[in-house]
Formats: sequence, structure tokens, C-alpha cells
Amino acid sequence: RNGFVWIADGVSGGSLVRSRDVCMSSEVAHVDPATRPQLARPSQPYATRPTNAEWPLVAPFLPPPAPFRRPRRWPMRAVLDGILSVLRTGCAWRHLPRDFPPWPTTLRWLLRLARTGTFERSAHALAMADRERTGR
Repeated sequence: RNGFVWIADGVSGGSLVRSRDVCMSSEVAHVDPATRPQLARPSQPYATRPTNAEWPLVAPFLPPPAPFRRPRRWPMRAVLDGILSVLRTGCAWRHLPRDFPPWPTTLRWLLRLARTGTFERSAHALAMADRERTGR
């Protein structure tokens, strides 16, 4: 009618796009591939993901990359996001969403960080920072 078409999808609810960018066939709308990048939405972070304000407080407790080994394939922030997601949701390691590093990598880092006491040290530091913030 007005040059726009509503395309419903199961994830975000839908999008309003120009009708000239859409091909309608058998009641299914397909977006022109050239227009797809313009319609893309940034992915929403998981609720378990540390915020940008929390990350500088946690990052110093994670091990630095080894100087004479190959570079890490996955950033430590993504690994920590995966660990926190599994611990919070209780999902099986093999069901870790594909937004995170592979489950064997994430599990291996969880075991390594737990063995070295990283979680206890970071939790203590965060608790002390919060106490200082509140004046206790």
C-alpha cells in the first residue's frame, strides 16, 4: 500500500522493509540479498555476559597469552561469556550456543581457571571494589 512490507520472522518479530526490496511468492517474503546488510540487526548480548563496565575489573585475573606460543583462536571475553552462560543456564556443554567458542574449548578453560583459583580471586576483588564503592 504505502511502499513498505512487514516481514515476520520467529526471532525478532519482524521488520518493515521497502516493498521494492522484497519478492513475494506464495505468501512468503524474501529479502533481496543486496538489501540484507542494511536490514541486519546487531545481536543482543546474553544476560550472563559481563558489561563493558565490569569487564576491566575481571580481565586482569585472566591469564595473559603465552609469549612464545601460537595466538589464541578465541578471545578470553568470549570464553568467559560461554562459561558464565553454561553456569547460569545449566545447559549441557554440548548445547552451548554457537555464539560462543566450541564447547570443548570453553570447558577446558573453565577447568583451568577453576584449578588456578581465578574465580575466587576475581570474586573477592569484585566484592572489595563494591564495598569501597558503598563506603564500607
